[in-house]
Amino acid sequence: MGSVMDWDWDSHRRMQRALQDWYGRQAQRLHGEAEAIREGALQEVFALRRQLELMELGASGEMPVSPHVANQLYEQLKTLSDRLSPSFLQDNLPLAIATRLEAWQQLHPSITIHSTLPAEWVPGPYERSYFLLTTLDDLLSLVLTESVTAIAIKLTDHTSTQGLEIDVHVTERWLEEKESALQDLGCVFQFLMSGKYDLEWDDPLYRWRGIWPTELLL
Repeated sequence: MGSVMDWDWDSHRRMQRALQDWYGRQAQRLHGEAEAIREGALQEVFALRRQLELMELGASGEMPVSPHVANQLYEQLKTLSDRLSPSFLQDNLPLAIATRLEAWQQLHPSITIHSTLPAEWVPGPYERSYFLLTTLDDLLSLVLTESVTAIAIKLTDHTSTQGLEIDVHVTERWLEEKESALQDLGCVFQFLMSGKYDLEWDDPLYRWRGIWPTELLL
């Protein structure tokens, strides 16, 4: 009886830690986006406001806002909006993932990122799609290191289940350093998606796979 209680307590503590770490990453991600706004878009807006003030004072007869500056500000805000939540996320998760992978590819041009995404997708609740996209971000932030040269992402859609898989060739040392964090992320996935996850290691192939029921409603 005591061993069962100990096991339950250990599981509870691990889940608690995993959820705390996951929430911390989300908070840091939002903080980073806020910093990007302060250092980018807000600076551009301040400069535009100053130009308009000078125009009101009659200091210049030139166009107050150059097309280049306006376009730059627009692109910054569009990029920020897409990072926070792609407009097509709820209706087309594969397209949202493809767009996100393009951004990751730009950050890691030396790593080959291959994806297998279904042409058709049964849309689910927005919250589910958003969580899956943030889970993919968390996985890629852990996996895409200097020692990795290629990675494959697969999204599956079956009659009763859907799934997300990531395959990467890694060393045993890499696995020792990353496996605990990858397991914690799997625990969060299993808890919030009411699904299951598994990790496979067949040297040098490492696979992280999460599966959830299609009828799940968050």
